[in-house]
Amino acid sequence: MIKGTYVFKQGGIEIGRSENLITTNGKNTILKYLTNSTSEWAAAITVGALPTAATVNDMTLKYEIARTAVTLKSYITGTPNLIVVKGTLDSSVVANIYEVGVFPLATGQVFGARDQFSVEDFSNITNWTTTVGTAYTTNAYAAQSPISPRTGLYSINMASSSTIKNSLEAISLAKYGVIDTLDILVNVPTGSTGSLSLSFTDVNGINYSFAPSSYSFTNSTGSSVYQVLSANLTPGLLALSSITSLSISTTSAIIIDAVRVSIASELSANTGLVSRSVLTTPIAKVYGIPLDIEYFVQLS
Repeated sequence: MIKGTYVFKQGGIEIGRSENLITTNGKNTILKYLTNSTSEWAAAITVGALPTAATVNDMTLKYEIARTAVTLKSYITGTPNLIVVKGTLDSSVVANIYEVGVFPLATGQVFGARDQFSVEDFSNITNWTTTVGTAYTTNAYAAQSPISPRTGLYSINMASSSTIKNSLEAISLAKYGVIDTLDILVNVPTGSTGSLSLSFTDVNGINYSFAPSSYSFTNSTGSSVYQVLSANLTPGLLALSSITSLSISTTSAIIIDAVRVSIASELSANTGLVSRSVLTTPIAKVYGIPLDIEYFVQLS
């Protein structure tokens, strides 16, 4: 039997642990590694924002917010026998972690310089202004708080029929293609139904409006719900030079937590998740303190 457990440590002190589900892809990858059919089985540890139930078919986290290279591999003999894998999240990462996983290869080994790319996490909140409608309010990061942003120092509460803008962006999409997606992490208040649109302006003053139908949202439950709004990049958006301005508009009340480019659709059986664990109580990754993540695989 193979059993895996993630252990989180700050300053050498354990602050949480969670058992994992080893994916079908993970079992196949480990078998290939043991028979020298692949060069690696655990090269990167990733953390994410959504506690959606893990399944054996998972190829990626539901919303990745940070990753670290595996920097240590070891083993412990005894009862039980353990393989130990370790990585460290940089001190600059700010997050409430709801999911964690191991990838067999670092993204750079597969896609070169291309990687999951954080477009905006609203940590530089003073760069944002309201240009249409009611002024936005913010939620500041708070460890393990249900109303805290799940990544970055702030999230933005947007009122119905409003627009916010940041004219100090520095975004380059030159590495990406139409197979990649622009994903927005949102928290939808109860009873809110609407859609988002984004407007990008590059250094040459060329504007492109990005308003896909998949950026629609709804919530009929009795409480706010986190969702990922996802749409493929388009030729028009990719044609822009370095992007210096981003505007976000909404037709209904919504909380915007983060925007990123994802290359998850390009993952294959050789590069997808080995394991995934979902946490009921999030792990707080506070600014200024590294977070060690150890993954123990029990062989018994």
